[in-house]
Amino acid sequence: MHIILFRYSARVVMLNHLFKTNSIVIVPKSQEQKYITFEAEGNPLPNVIFIEDYTLPNIILEIRKIEKSRMIESITTLSEEDMDWVGLLHDHFVKGNSRFASNSMFKDKYLMRSLLIDKVKQPYFRLLESQDDYEKFWLQITGNTAIVKPRYGAGSEEVFKINRGDKISVKYFSGKYLIEDFISLSRMMTCDGYAFGAKVCRFFSHEYEELLLDSLNTTKEIVVRTNKLYSTKISLIEKVYEECIKVLSEFSVEGELTPFHFEWFYSEQTEELLFCEVGKRFGGAEIPKLIKYSFNIDILKEYWEALIEGDKGSYVDGAKSLSIPVKISTTYSPYRKEGTLVSVPKQEEFDWTENTYIFVKPGEKTENAQSIVENNFMSQFTSKDESDYQENLKKIRALTNKFLYER
Repeated sequence: MHIILFRYSARVVMLNHLFKTNSIVIVPKSQEQKYITFEAEGNPLPNVIFIEDYTLPNIILEIRKIEKSRMIESITTLSEEDMDWVGLLHDHFVKGNSRFASNSMFKDKYLMRSLLIDKVKQPYFRLLESQDDYEKFWLQITGNTAIVKPRYGAGSEEVFKINRGDKISVKYFSGKYLIEDFISLSRMMTCDGYAFGAKVCRFFSHEYEELLLDSLNTTKEIVVRTNKLYSTKISLIEKVYEECIKVLSEFSVEGELTPFHFEWFYSEQTEELLFCEVGKRFGGAEIPKLIKYSFNIDILKEYWEALIEGDKGSYVDGAKSLSIPVKISTTYSPYRKEGTLVSVPKQEEFDWTENTYIFVKPGEKTENAQSIVENNFMSQFTSKDESDYQENLKKIRALTNKFLYER
């Protein structure tokens, strides 16, 4: 089966030449009357699917319906606007992911969400290319809050909340931003490791004490720690492991060494999981170090050896073989504040930590952090149990208060 995406009238490219061929044309619903008229003039057409809302995720849903019963031989277009889509879709559905297609899906949040449209649970989303897209988005959700984020980027930069009825700058209608339904789940976990294709070799989970976007406005700190679900509800870690494999099965290249860093919203009570995003890399906040401290595994050393030597290692046999932490490891990093820094604690006051990097010095002028990478310092520390963790958190916060500013 040959699939053609075309946004305009059949007359423009004489689609009647495809009559009685093994082909399907996917067209916006707004063009339907033109197709009816063209056919009525004696121009028989191939099978045509009209899509009410002609967006990439809806096109993908139609292609998945087609591939259930027919082998797809090609996906093509004569519409300039759809060239990028078609290249990705042909690679994904026909050839199997190329490295370029895989990297694009891991990096571009719109492609990422679109290719996962019926694979994992995720918030409703829409690409912003016009005011019409903005208005259509609000018609599809029941809530009154949304998140706007760039297609590319990290560190929560340019990510912000917006409410129903708010006006939005035309700069966001460039096709470089998407809007998502705001998620009410207040917990987020990360999953880091590496795989060969979709076959997982290493898998480790951590959690944020607070959602990153919220932390910029409330606690003013990042706290990433070994996931407490390992001791309170490991079944949820087993569940998220399986969900990660679903994503890797869509995005990875067969046999390619693939590092990953997932973020998932979750509820411990209901075990609900909601996909946030994934990167083809290891997590920030020194997560590889946290893995080493808690699991006694040097994931970076293993990764580079696997890459150079081609050693595929021992695959994790489902969630039954998940590594279990021997201690709690934490990265703590407070955000910068507005003012002139007049004093900072001495480096030796952090000697009890595993590592501490101080990024500012007295006399330096700083502004309130606008992204999660604008920090005064970053520390990693380990704790033998939850009680010890809480005590260590108090100690590190006390040191945070020694970064004194004047305005």
